[in-house]
Amino acid sequence: MTEGLGVLADPEKRGRVFELAVAFQLLQMSGEIFNWREKNAEVDYVYRYQGKVYVIEVKSGRRISAKDLEAL
Repeated sequence: MTEGLGVLADPEKRGRVFELAVAFQLLQMSGEIFNWREKNAEVDYVYRYQGKVYVIEVKSGRRISAKDLEAL
């Protein structure tokens, strides 16, 4: 990315940056990280750690709709 902080002005690009930041943090931890998608439903990350599974949906905006949480 050559746009610098200007990338944060575009909601789609900002979302990707946030997703990558979360992925980077998860990869630094000792658990396992997966993506999950089934037909039109998806979650950004599934994280397995010490026998527990965590479902993570990354949002960079200020509002979350019920549709955003359907796959969870």
